[in-house]
Amino acid sequence: MGANSKQGRNYRTALDGLILVALLVIAPLFFIGGPDWASSPLVKATWNLGHILFFGLAVALIRPRRWLQGWRLWLTVSVIVLGLGMAIELVQGAGSRELDSHDLLRNLIGAWAVLAWQKPAAKPLGHWLLRGLATLLLLTELGLVTEVAIQQVRIERQMPQLYDFSAPDPSDYWSGNAYASDRHVAEGEQSLALNLDPGAYSGVWLENLAWDWRGYESLSLTFHNPEQTPVRLTLRVNDVTHDRGDNAHYDRFNHSLTIRPGRHEFSFALQRIAQAPRDRTMDMAHVRRLGLFATGLEESRTVYLLELTLE
Repeated sequence: MGANSKQGRNYRTALDGLILVALLVIAPLFFIGGPDWASSPLVKATWNLGHILFFGLAVALIRPRRWLQGWRLWLTVSVIVLGLGMAIELVQGAGSRELDSHDLLRNLIGAWAVLAWQKPAAKPLGHWLLRGLATLLLLTELGLVTEVAIQQVRIERQMPQLYDFSAPDPSDYWSGNAYASDRHVAEGEQSLALNLDPGAYSGVWLENLAWDWRGYESLSLTFHNPEQTPVRLTLRVNDVTHDRGDNAHYDRFNHSLTIRPGRHEFSFALQRIAQAPRDRTMDMAHVRRLGLFATGLEESRTVYLLELTLE
């Protein structure tokens, strides 16, 4: 028994040492490094799991059950974790990192999951309910990351289409005022309606797209203008380097499109797009965004995007 007890203590000491090293490695990442606004959705989603990991490891190392039990344990740990999380978010907000209230929940989920699965002094029904709730919350967060991963795989597999027009919710891919429509397409198909408002700038951005355009020769777009007067749009394409730079107009591809009444197709050589930046060649392995916007409209207009592919 004595040998087993000593072996157990040695194991616990070694495990605590590994956890402490992991915490020391993870802690600076709350404030330095990590994804930025131009990073891919999957990188952002995966990185956010670090909140769960850090606070779960912290509770595993401290083992607050040595001093507290029952509701006092859960309340005390929750308050401390929430307070530390708010402090972290405030420091991040003062720097270059974005403040995310969802991170506070992730912090709690990490702490709760470890509390729930640590061996309690007793196992009443309430503890099993808490264990089930903590596990459900943890699986929900993992499910969100899995959903993003599946979405990214789907985006890559749909190439050479840059956008799947059968998608029910364009907001998963586009920012701006766009919605799925069954107008001006064959039966059973959909178009993307682009609502353009009066003002200096109005348009949409395809931000969730396949980044690697190498191996293709041209970008093709097909529009339908249902009205009797033309609409002028600007097509913009830029890479990750541009988004992380000073966003200069000369550092991206811009081209004016005049969409006359009816259906019209446009095609642009990717070599021309790659050579658009003045002082460099666009990184066609990391194309970050495609924009379609109007400037100086005097009245609201709606244009339908029917096709967006690489060829």
